[in-house]
Amino acid sequence: MDYQVLYDEITQDPLSRGYSGMTNAEIAVDINTEYRTRVCDSMSGDEVFQQTDSVEFSGLADANKQAMWVSFCSRFVIDPGAESNVSFVKWIFGTGSQTVANLASARQETCSRGAELEIGTASENDVAAAKEWGAI
Repeated sequence: MDYQVLYDEITQDPLSRGYSGMTNAEIAVDINTEYRTRVCDSMSGDEVFQQTDSVEFSGLADANKQAMWVSFCSRFVIDPGAESNVSFVKWIFGTGSQTVANLASARQETCSRGAELEIGTASENDVAAAKEWGAI
């Protein structure tokens, strides 16, 4: 557990969760509850391909774009947050396309504040220790 990160979260309360009025147990529950969203780390090529709008795909005027899309989706792992990948999808289908909208939604995952902060699961004892650590 990174007590500095946990201490900063509790004392600064950047999301205005009201930590100052919570018990250690309540803080731990809040930090472990999945109420946040983030772009997932990876998607399989098949997961990406599943978001393809079939009308848009068949309507691509450039057959090379169809081949590039199939090739792109053949990758084992795709980083859905990488700017080059996002730009590529927009170049293939267009910024306002349904495929882009589908992928923007599909790449989101729900996570806890602890996961977002990369501290994992916080226990009541971790919260107490972080408070003590910060008081030193």
